[in-house]
Amino acid sequence: MKWSNQFTGRLQGIDFKLVSWLQNIPRGLIYFLPWVLLFPFVRFSKFHDYAEQRLARGLAWGIAVPFLVLNFVPGALPRYSMPVIAPASWLLAMGCAGPALQWPWEKGTRDDQTWAKIVALFVGVGLIVGGIGYPVTAVVLRNRQQVKKAAAEINSVVPPNETLYAVDPEYQPVFFYVKAPLEYVSSVQELPADARFFLVQTDKETEATNTSRWASARAHLRARVRDYRKRELLLFEVGP
Repeated sequence: MKWSNQFTGRLQGIDFKLVSWLQNIPRGLIYFLPWVLLFPFVRFSKFHDYAEQRLARGLAWGIAVPFLVLNFVPGALPRYSMPVIAPASWLLAMGCAGPALQWPWEKGTRDDQTWAKIVALFVGVGLIVGGIGYPVTAVVLRNRQQVKKAAAEINSVVPPNETLYAVDPEYQPVFFYVKAPLEYVSSVQELPADARFFLVQTDKETEATNTSRWASARAHLRARVRDYRKRELLLFEVGP
């Protein structure tokens, strides 16, 4: 339910930002640096086996079409296209082993020794980035993960065995990290009589505070949760 609602929100273009959307393809290509720089030099005709040529073309289509489609979805994020790294790695491995890498100005002959040095250089760069760059980045970003911080605030209030009701929440990535079971409702009036915890957006604060939905109880504001978009979600608990 969490995944379906969040993905639906992305398809509907909720929280759409044109500048970020235009950067999807360049940012998606960065995930496969430096190897993506070699793809323009792969020549399908250099595969001697016809079956390999067909496989290489199939992999190319299997990379290009999903990559473009996923990154053109309104509200999509570059990481959604990361699964194409698998066929991209396969195709590039075939090109290196073929060998099917060739400079545009080469006519009939290949400089295999130069390509071997380039591939070795890229392997070295990949090892350095993977061994040093990623751990350093993880440490730097640890305290900047606003989504997980917001989820931690919710988890500190809502027990994991209590249902958390989200009232017309739109797209909220924080829900991926909430431990309590989630239920979605369209309005405060749709909250069940036994609801104990619920979330609303700021425009529904007055309604949530003053609702007479519960005869012998009322909603108490427990937390104001701010996510990476600087938007607030209000967490209420129903009690005496």
